[in-house]
Amino acid sequence: MDQRATEVGGCGVDALIAGQNSPATPPDPPRGNVQVKIDDKGRLKLPAPFVAYVQALGSQLVHVTSIDKRTVRVYPISVWRRFENELNSRDFNQEIAQRIWRIARHYGGDAVIDDQGRILIPGELRQDLKLKDAQVYLCPEKSGRFDLVTKQDYDASLGDALAHAPEDGKYAESMQLP
Repeated sequence: MDQRATEVGGCGVDALIAGQNSPATPPDPPRGNVQVKIDDKGRLKLPAPFVAYVQALGSQLVHVTSIDKRTVRVYPISVWRRFENELNSRDFNQEIAQRIWRIARHYGGDAVIDDQGRILIPGELRQDLKLKDAQVYLCPEKSGRFDLVTKQDYDASLGDALAHAPEDGKYAESMQLP
């Protein structure tokens, strides 16, 4: 995969929410991946820490989309605005940027978190990613968005990480991480 396309969401939460009507000190994003379910009406129940994070950013509004037809991306609206700005201003291949925009606009939609902490996943996105009755995981990303992935993709990613765990652990220790 072209590295330039994967770097779009790679900056930290501090950079993502700066100047977007956000609190002076950004809230901590949720930690840990959570298995979740999409109900029969296409609504995703966000766990309480995810709802609290979005609310701490000053809104109940999220943008739900995909840029790869594999992963659902749930962006707090301030993070989505930053994504839009970064995609427009980054120095990367404009052909790739246009393809990302086409997919994101095709599948994207704003959703308001309801009183029960649910958001609606756009119908065509649910259908094309085969999310009906699928086991899915909600994964907070360091960019400030949440990724919704199928169990199959989650297990493959976890398997890859576990296969490299011994050498990755040694590397982390050599970097003197706390």
